[in-house]
Amino acid sequence: MDIQPFLIGGEWVQGTGSAFDSTNPANGKLNKRVAGASAADVDQAVRNAHRAQRDPKWRNTLPHERARLLHRVADLIVERGDLLANVQMRENGKLFSECRTQAAAAAGAFRYFAGIVETMVSEVAPSRGPHVANVIYEPFGVVAAITPWNSPLTLEAQKVAAAIAAGNAVVLKPSEFTPGPALELGRIFLDAGFPPGILNVVT
Repeated sequence: MDIQPFLIGGEWVQGTGSAFDSTNPANGKLNKRVAGASAADVDQAVRNAHRAQRDPKWRNTLPHERARLLHRVADLIVERGDLLANVQMRENGKLFSECRTQAAAAAGAFRYFAGIVETMVSEVAPSRGPHVANVIYEPFGVVAAITPWNSPLTLEAQKVAAAIAAGNAVVLKPSEFTPGPALELGRIFLDAGFPPGILNVVT
């Protein structure tokens, strides 16, 4: 059986950790073998994320440009809703109908943060002299997102969408019980046109 790679810097890699099994909790059958990330792989993912986030091609994107990419992710989640629901269902044992609903909620999270970043306003206290006061929002840089097994589609979407909307890069570490939705999200990010390394997924 082939081993499912994970995503670092826009490339699917096998990593240097130990592969592990993804099993269906409903029947105990093997879904797939998944590549495991070592500490060195995680370090590499963080370095790639940092480089991608500092690259002017991403760092200089305007809020409406990030919003457009986030809307594209939402569109692809909707298009692939059945696939995403099946992946989650086979890994965490929820009903397909609930997984389908959570896929729709994941798309909604990306649309929500796309709207936030386009319409964000701030309050500035009046100046106490001949000065100009500004509020400038700047990204943190690299955000680590660690998610549990119970609702990966929605929880990963909420964490990733917020961080990306703010201009950060993300290293996403899903539960070893449910790596599939995060890996599919990585594929969606590449297909949506995000620069390599903005979303990295280590399993």
